[in-house]
Amino acid sequence: MKLTNSDIRQFQDLYAKHFGIELNKHEASLKLSLLVKQLEVIYRPITKGQFDNLLCGDRNGSRTPKTDR
Repeated sequence: MKLTNSDIRQFQDLYAKHFGIELNKHEASLKLSLLVKQLEVIYRPITKGQFDNLLCGDRNGSRTPKTDR
């Protein structure tokens, strides 16, 4: 994913607001790139069947997600 100057600036603003630390463009670009990579690694879409099983489990008071495996 290509980060735009606008993405970096928005990240700088959010980072400063949340942590009280101003990042220069280079620092913000590095941190934002790492964050995006982490999200790409951990995000895994679920199937409709897995989603339906999660909903059924919640209705029955079960906290353990059911999987298609």
